[in-house]
Amino acid sequence: MSLPSCSALVEELPGLPHAERVRLLVRTAREHDGEAGLAPLLDELTAASAYHAGLVVDAARAIGDTARLKALTRHPGAVVRIRALAALPLDAQSPDELAAAYLDMPLQERRRLEARLGRAHRTDLIDALLDLPLSDVDRARLLPRAGRERIEALLPDLADLLPSVAALAQRRPDALLDALQSRLAGRAPAARDEAWAWAAPGLPSLAENRSERLLGLLAEAGPTTVIPRALEPRLGLLMGRDPRAVTDLLRTCPWPAGLRPWWSSSPRFIRGLRRRIAALADEQVGALARSWSAAKNEHLLIALLDALPPARRAGALAAALTSVRTRARVWSAPALEVMPTPMRQAEAERMAALPDAEAPLRRLELAAFMAPERAREAAEPRLHALDAEERGAAWRALIGSAARARDAARLRSVLERLTELGNEQDPVRAAAAEALSAVPVPLLARAGTDELEGFARAAMEARDTSVSTLVPLHSTAWRLLVHAAATGLPTRGACAMLELITDQDNVIRVPFRLSLPPDAAAELVTALEPVMRRAARRHRFALAFGLWDALGRRAWRDETLLSLVRQALDAPEGHVRQRAAAALVADPSTRARRVGELLGRDETFAINGSVQWAVCRSRQDLVGVFSRRKALKGRFWSGRRAFVPVDLPGPFSLWAPEHLRAYADALIRALDDAVTTDWDRRRIAGALAALPTTRPEDLGPLLRSDSVQVVEGVLAALPALDDAEAALGPLLDHAGTDRAGVAMFAASRCADRVRPGRAVELLAPVTAPPAKVTSRKEAVRILGRMRTPQSLALLVRLGLDPTTHSDVRTAVGRALLAHLDEPEAWEVLRALASGGGRDAALSLAATSPRQMAVRHRAAYAEVLLTAPREPETLAALGQWCQEIPDLTQRLASTILDGQRVPARVAIATVVAHAERAADWGPHLKLVRDLLERATSPDEPDAGAQEDLPHLRRLEELVAGLVPDRAAALTWHREHLGRLAEVLSASPWTAGPARRARLAALDWAEVANAADAAATADGLADLADRSADEGLLADLLDDAAAALALARSERLLPDAGAAPGMVDALLARRRPAADVLALALTQDGGGAAGWPPAWRERLRALRRCPVALVAERARRIDTAAG
Repeated sequence: MSLPSCSALVEELPGLPHAERVRLLVRTAREHDGEAGLAPLLDELTAASAYHAGLVVDAARAIGDTARLKALTRHPGAVVRIRALAALPLDAQSPDELAAAYLDMPLQERRRLEARLGRAHRTDLIDALLDLPLSDVDRARLLPRAGRERIEALLPDLADLLPSVAALAQRRPDALLDALQSRLAGRAPAARDEAWAWAAPGLPSLAENRSERLLGLLAEAGPTTVIPRALEPRLGLLMGRDPRAVTDLLRTCPWPAGLRPWWSSSPRFIRGLRRRIAALADEQVGALARSWSAAKNEHLLIALLDALPPARRAGALAAALTSVRTRARVWSAPALEVMPTPMRQAEAERMAALPDAEAPLRRLELAAFMAPERAREAAEPRLHALDAEERGAAWRALIGSAARARDAARLRSVLERLTELGNEQDPVRAAAAEALSAVPVPLLARAGTDELEGFARAAMEARDTSVSTLVPLHSTAWRLLVHAAATGLPTRGACAMLELITDQDNVIRVPFRLSLPPDAAAELVTALEPVMRRAARRHRFALAFGLWDALGRRAWRDETLLSLVRQALDAPEGHVRQRAAAALVADPSTRARRVGELLGRDETFAINGSVQWAVCRSRQDLVGVFSRRKALKGRFWSGRRAFVPVDLPGPFSLWAPEHLRAYADALIRALDDAVTTDWDRRRIAGALAALPTTRPEDLGPLLRSDSVQVVEGVLAALPALDDAEAALGPLLDHAGTDRAGVAMFAASRCADRVRPGRAVELLAPVTAPPAKVTSRKEAVRILGRMRTPQSLALLVRLGLDPTTHSDVRTAVGRALLAHLDEPEAWEVLRALASGGGRDAALSLAATSPRQMAVRHRAAYAEVLLTAPREPETLAALGQWCQEIPDLTQRLASTILDGQRVPARVAIATVVAHAERAADWGPHLKLVRDLLERATSPDEPDAGAQEDLPHLRRLEELVAGLVPDRAAALTWHREHLGRLAEVLSASPWTAGPARRARLAALDWAEVANAADAAATADGLADLADRSADEGLLADLLDDAAAALALARSERLLPDAGAAPGMVDALLARRRPAADVLALALTQDGGGAAGWPPAWRERLRALRRCPVALVAERARRIDTAAG
């Protein structure tokens, strides 16, 4: 084959799809590689158009023409340049050349290069880029792809700036674990929560690759949630690696980890965890069951039983209910559902005998869980009740009890009676149909489908049958059909039932996805083929389309379904034909051929979105159908005007220049049409801008339009132009107009595609009048991203110039956060914090420590401390606790002497600091100072403007210092004891001191004390020191609140304190001890279900000589129900 001429190739290419064009040029290049005429031919093609230059990229890559690829990386067309860079071998440039080219690349092209280097695992080149003068954010983005040594060196400083912790976990899991471990070491619970939140995106990957070390960290220094929510999808995997460790975590987890979303019908663990739980040893299952035995954890117990095989559920329930009184317990329906059959039937009968179950509907609800004989006794009298709801509940009871007993014969006898419902009201039939839809399908198949078909026939013959009945019947029919196809059983009955309940051949419900083996799927289609063929003769294709969607990719090769879909192309309804066309082009392997057949059959199929997508992606030789000058001829286009779609999906970079010009001309003709609205002109402008051949001047007439909507639409579309630098000029021309907001937002997108140096040149004039302030601020933000010496100098000049608009200076402060390695940047930040005004200070205060590298945080915190003491700046300081160790001392004067609002904000900041502090010395000193002020004779008392202000501030501070989460209570227990000692110095703070002492108690030690007398002495001493007899009611309330918190946070065993502890307290014969005895009795007795031992203590307390104790004890009600 001789080498073709450039003109011959250019003439031949438009008649081929893009893939064929690439193949042709690559084949030509390979066949003539080394011939003298090939290079001139490729040069001519490169000069022909950007599209042809893109084809040359593919040819050069195929023959290894590195020199040509290098030249094409400097092509003026962005698409060509990007493709050439992607095709150029990485070894074609030295690291130094690559680094120099990187700094000159537009930001968008930098990202593409970084991604390519990461995919190629070129850590050496990434390390070379890290040596460049980049911002910390840029370095953090590169870091996960760097070499191990570089990661270890930079990660401690840049960890919070990582855009993807997950990427680091995949590439360097040990580095991530090292960083996490260092963040957890010796930290308070609040700081540990922050560390786990930082690592959360990488935890799923660590669970797969470093599960042992991860579980060790969770056990030693886990978050307050015990199990991070990010690990929930991997709990099954972790349990398979270490069942005991994960079991321990689940037992103490304060949230329902591993449960499916709340909208699921009944509590159930996620699939992986269910599988692993079923394989646990009996000891571990029993431990989980005991942890979830309380009524509040019933949903977890249900999920546990559901995950176990039926044969193991009795043992798990026995473990859960050991020492738990259940005589008055009311189980939910899902709990009864997962119980072993004998226990379920016994519990249903017990619950039916409770006083709360006297209502007929409640008794019928419970009858569905009883033995069939007992259910029949309860339901038969209500089958003819006056109320339709009761009759429906009776049928549910009969069907449900037979199904739960797995008694096919009993179920068949109930099904035989369902034909009686033909003359019933529809709500009764709906109740029966709903109950049938919950019956396990194997049992339903054994019971027989003939009886079901009779019920379905009776329902269809009734005049008032509604969707409430038909939907569950459809569900039942489909379940039977799928079961029969999968197991090889006869499908006739299910097919007959499905066809019978199809109303006017419109299927009400087809399963969204049918997960069947290939043979079963084919069997299902074969079984339904007669039904679908009969419907197709009446041009009804709902079942065929529903089955097509439900089978997914398997339907693409099924000849029966394909023939039905092709038959639907001749249906009289347009929407049916359109859906058939979309179905036919779904298969990628046949899409190109079928879309050509469709357009050959009827060119008006071009209005179908799926067909448009297929043409743009697979048959670029057919895109001329979108730019016809005359109207299309066919069934779907009746207008006289030409069809010009505006929202084609592209990509237009695969279109030949001839097709692009024709489509652009068609769009311009549509613009000039008198019936085109402004909204349509805006859409057309967007379509024009997406074409690689469009230039800014082509959109000039639209930019001069009188319509604001059109002008703003064009401005928003300009960043899509192939030449971003040319588009940036018209956008910046609007920086001083009323369209500045839209223009500058678009300019920001354009700037990322322009070389940084050139972008700075173009943007510099916009930083001063006559540009609007909005434009100047956006220009400053863009300049901050560019990071060139020129942009830094310009930003520093603007920030130090007092004549610069205050909003612009504020924007400069934010932009300079990317330049913190430069001393000039700090000069500007200090000037803005101290003298830039309130807005500038607030803007700087809005910066979080996690938004900058660790090495800059202490200096930035010092800058914030120079800002005016506004409430917002004080609140922001709470984030900088670790960077300002002496924050409490610095804020003490504001709390002691400041105005009310700043003082309250400062207190909240000090509380945040205390949450993370290992030493409460400064905080306790502040408490002493406040207490001294509060008890001073000079303290305002009942004044018109102030009333005991320091006492109020002290109470607010102490309330914040007392935690309300288990981990924090345990961590700060010693601190809380010292706080109580400080507060005990004055009777004015007896209440806060008492609450601090109660919070410092180890309630688990109190409950499990081996020496009840010694522990009771300690409790009595605590009570006596915390309250006199006039404050016994407060002591009782505080103790009850502390016990409730300890129970909710699992700091107290489920059984509570032992009755012997109450006896030891009562033996002290002190009012405060009696009060604590009552609090322990109320908590322990209620938790245990009031067994005789606790009832005896309660009776003793009701005879207590302390009136408050006796009266409060009598308020407690131990009666069941």
